[in-house]
Amino acid sequence: MPNGWKGEPVKRPHLTRRFWLRLQSAALVLMLCIAAGLLAWASTVWHIDSDWTWSQSNSLTPASRKALARLDQPITLAAFVQDSGRLSSYEHHLLNRYKRADSRIRTRFVNPDTALAEIRKLGITVPGEMRVTYGNRAANLKTISESGITNALLRLARGKATQVVFVTGHGEANPDGKRNYDLGRFAKVLVQQGFKVSTQDLATHPRLAPDTAFVVIAGAQGSYRQREAKTLEGWIASGGNLLWLHDPGGLNGLAGLAQALGVKPLGGIVVDTDASRFGLDNATWAVLSHYGKSPVTQHFQQNTLFPEATGFNLIPGAPWRAHGFLKTPRLPKSWLMTGTTSPTTITYRPGVDTPGPITLGFTLTRPRPGGHGQQRAAVVGDSSFLSNQFLGNGGNLSLGLNLFNWLGGEDRYLDITPPQAPDRTLTLNGFEQGAIGIGFLFVLPIILLLVAVLMWWHRRRH
Repeated sequence: MPNGWKGEPVKRPHLTRRFWLRLQSAALVLMLCIAAGLLAWASTVWHIDSDWTWSQSNSLTPASRKALARLDQPITLAAFVQDSGRLSSYEHHLLNRYKRADSRIRTRFVNPDTALAEIRKLGITVPGEMRVTYGNRAANLKTISESGITNALLRLARGKATQVVFVTGHGEANPDGKRNYDLGRFAKVLVQQGFKVSTQDLATHPRLAPDTAFVVIAGAQGSYRQREAKTLEGWIASGGNLLWLHDPGGLNGLAGLAQALGVKPLGGIVVDTDASRFGLDNATWAVLSHYGKSPVTQHFQQNTLFPEATGFNLIPGAPWRAHGFLKTPRLPKSWLMTGTTSPTTITYRPGVDTPGPITLGFTLTRPRPGGHGQQRAAVVGDSSFLSNQFLGNGGNLSLGLNLFNWLGGEDRYLDITPPQAPDRTLTLNGFEQGAIGIGFLFVLPIILLLVAVLMWWHRRRH
């Protein structure tokens, strides 16, 4: 190159197309990040709930929706909780379920840090506590859940608690007890729904309070004294309501009560040959799927379990209008077994056993003395179906609540079952557990190893 030759000036390279593409990609990523941040911020300010699940697991249970449909007064749910935190999010989510289920429901969220006067006035004591208002009645709720809110509304709608007296002193099932044959679980549900449950020994306190809605005899094992039996017979004669849960065996001094009710308990145990279809290996545990015409079971469509039950017949000429609402199928599916026999060789014995159908329960009605209202009574040949051990089987709880609401004159609450927590447990048998264990320990690692070998072999060839 000659000395002094200056050649062409060096030109700066223009921005290439690749550079612009990279710039656009970076700008797009930046805008997406900004949009995501704005959406995250908006989610903390506005709450929109919807339920697209097939099982409606993000909505109120059918039991709660049915309960709300029976309530006709204004409802307000006020949550005293701080604006942020897991508790606040949970209560927002829960109360929005109620608003979606019924547009009449009003909800309020009150910051307890800035509403000290209102907290003192309403007696709010714990963070997250809720004030449930129905009409002109209100109650505070510390344990927040769907079942708690719905049961609180039912209690408030009932107004004055329905007084129920359980007779004690003769080996009856205890409404406060925790043993398998006691009724503690059922009594707890009754209290949650607005019943006032108490016990009374007629031997020491023979007079029943006039505000008693009805009396319950829950599987007496011992004999009643004549004075106690006369107290119950007088209660019936004066127009009082009564529920008699009678287990197989003797009448235990209550023959006069049976006569007053116009029923005759049968001496035997019901046999149900269909029990095995429901996974039961005891033929003396009757499973009912169909029911007689009665307000208690008018719309009832659940299976119920009655362990070692007996039946009743009606006494001709009794002044009651009777409806058999619990009936077993016809022979050969069911019969009443009399006497004793081996549980492994239960067979129908013509001339000894009574062929089905057997009526396990009657509802009884008649005008009250003086014509003021309707007197109600019910007899069921089993007390165990409401016991702690068997309450959770099928529709036993629902049937028991129907009976108690009907006897208490609360017909509008029939067929309303308290909402239960969804089943979040998974039960596996031995084969299923073994299959899952082998799958994770051997099958899955082998599959991953094969995939890795195939990828290595493919890369090596190319």
